[in-house]
Amino acid sequence: MKRLYTPTLLTVLFLLFLSTSCNKRHFADGTYCADVKRYNPTTGRSSQYKLTLELVGQRLVQMNFPNGGHTDSGEFDPPRIVNGSATFNDYRGVQFSVDIVGTGTDCLQSAAKATRCTGTTKSGTRCKNMTDNGSSRCFQH
Repeated sequence: MKRLYTPTLLTVLFLLFLSTSCNKRHFADGTYCADVKRYNPTTGRSSQYKLTLELVGQRLVQMNFPNGGHTDSGEFDPPRIVNGSATFNDYRGVQFSVDIVGTGTDCLQSAAKATRCTGTTKSGTRCKNMTDNGSSRCFQH
């Protein structure tokens, strides 16, 4: 009489590991194009950007803005990119949601160029921040 094969716990765990690890996208060190959402709970302001990201060890270490500015791991704990996404807060409590949409720096070719913010400061002078937000206002306004 033939004996039916009964999977062992080890076999089941191995298959489970394969199925979950195959679904994860791993990103090598380098530059990637991403859609980034930013929310400041203090001001209630939200912004969306298309930025380039720098990844090292599958962790986000820098976000580059089209105007040449950047924010880096001196302002946030580098989050791990899982399946092309990450959600994290910077040290000031600003919330970020990042979704990688491609590779390289070519995503900034179609990005809006930064212009001077149209907002005014508390003292009544025009804001000096640069922004590429469609509202023509920076993150503070």
